[in-house]
Amino acid sequence: MKKNRWFSLLSVVIIAGVVSACGNNAAGGTNTAPQETASVAPGNTAESASPGAEATPSDAAASPAPSDEGKTETKGDGESSASARPDYLPADFPIPDDAVIINSTENIDNGKKSVLLVFKTKEGFDKLGQSYKDYVNEKKLEDGAQTIDDKNIIIQGTISGSEFISIIGGKLASEEGVSELTVSWTEQ
Repeated sequence: MKKNRWFSLLSVVIIAGVVSACGNNAAGGTNTAPQETASVAPGNTAESASPGAEATPSDAAASPAPSDEGKTETKGDGESSASARPDYLPADFPIPDDAVIINSTENIDNGKKSVLLVFKTKEGFDKLGQSYKDYVNEKKLEDGAQTIDDKNIIIQGTISGSEFISIIGGKLASEEGVSELTVSWTEQ
């Protein structure tokens, strides 16, 4: 159990480092990291949104019929990505009203749900830090750590006795007044 927790913690730290390295461009150079964006209107599929794209039988089997919200794309490995609040994320987890979700991935592994959520917000950094600090304190953060300052939010540990959470974020150098946060939540 401890080994799994350390592996999860290490994975989150590595992901956060990669995300922050791709998003920050303080030196004024050009960000050469590949950028991928896709927007599919509700009721449309990715195939109909791309001109000249042809659907193959394997594509049809790997993708479910679009939901009424058009927010979920399921891949062949059972993982799903979405551009809306993840269903598996606890309903009381605070996400700012102005949040722009960059990536949202949900998964079930051995019957345990997990979520990886990356979003940007213009909400004040002090308010963000206090909001997440209050949330994890209310949920009785155990075996964890909190580092909240004027540039970073790092909160990791076990909440509610059976859920691992990691919230890592900071102000983007490339976008004035914008912060990006990465949330990893896993049932244990």
